[in-house]
Amino acid sequence: MEFEEALRAALAAEESGDLVGGAAILEPLLQAADPRRAAEARLHLGRVRWKQGHLDEALDLCREASGTALRIGADDLRAQADNAMGVLHTTRGEYVQAAASYHSALERTPDPVTRGKILLNLGVIANIEGHLDLARQQYEHARALFKQSGDERNEALALHNMGMLHSDAGEWDEADDRLGRALALFEAQGNRLMIAYVLVNQSEVACGRGRPEEAIRLCDLALRMYAELGHEPGRCEALKWKGHGLRLLGEGRRAREVLGEALRMAKRLRLKLLEAETARELGAGLMAGGEAAAGRRLLERARRLFVALGAERDAEAVRSELGTDEQVPGARPGPDRASTGTTPGSPPKGAPPT
Repeated sequence: MEFEEALRAALAAEESGDLVGGAAILEPLLQAADPRRAAEARLHLGRVRWKQGHLDEALDLCREASGTALRIGADDLRAQADNAMGVLHTTRGEYVQAAASYHSALERTPDPVTRGKILLNLGVIANIEGHLDLARQQYEHARALFKQSGDERNEALALHNMGMLHSDAGEWDEADDRLGRALALFEAQGNRLMIAYVLVNQSEVACGRGRPEEAIRLCDLALRMYAELGHEPGRCEALKWKGHGLRLLGEGRRAREVLGEALRMAKRLRLKLLEAETARELGAGLMAGGEAAAGRRLLERARRLFVALGAERDAEAVRSELGTDEQVPGARPGPDRASTGTTPGSPPKGAPPT
């Protein structure tokens, strides 16, 4: 199999959910005599390892690809590698390093599709940090670049991110529209991983509309897909939203079991934002169930994580939930998410970075 053909086969396997098969195609390509090709193989394998939850290995592969690109003067490849490293730093909650990687990538590429991907990823950070207007601008700019390039795959990602932004603002009709359009495109592409992501995001909208049964059903579908794909971070996110749906149904014991599993998984995978979100959700559930001391400990844990991540709105919201007058260091006053119509216990987030 020729190198380019092998890369296409690996990408097809990855998008169909066969991460093991994709990795098996890529691993022999790491020994390519051409340093650029070897670096490209490392970059693609790094993305597969990220989706499998092997963040350290993925970051090492992307660093090697970036180093090779620097040595051979391949600015376009280095931009892709820097963008990929930004994705990994974002996944680990290292937003300063992620933003630096993304801006470095932007400086090195005129390619509209690569620039669109980077803008989507910068929008994810802006969304997490509560800069929703900036996130909206970056998502819309990215979508325009993809449309100009005729790139429906990445346009679907932009629609997905825009749907999540509307969800964070409690704009349920707009969120439903964008997520539905994104889902149709992902279905047409056979992109099972992104289909699962959209199902979880639709469950968030269902919770916001007061339809917890629908939310749980969507999460169960996504959990089945994530198990087949071997995608642990996605499974963790789906468990968090299933737990939230169970809480809304008044199923406190089952909610605690599901959220406890999600919290352990988030900590093991070092998904700091998801750990904070889940600790907040579980802490609120314990408080409501009369276990005030345990609930406060988890809410304090969530608050500390939000502060460390720079998610200031959410740190302030947790402080309000705790009922303390202590000001969160560095936090700026802002409305609790409940006041904007969004789901309590669900901090703003973006989509899976590209």
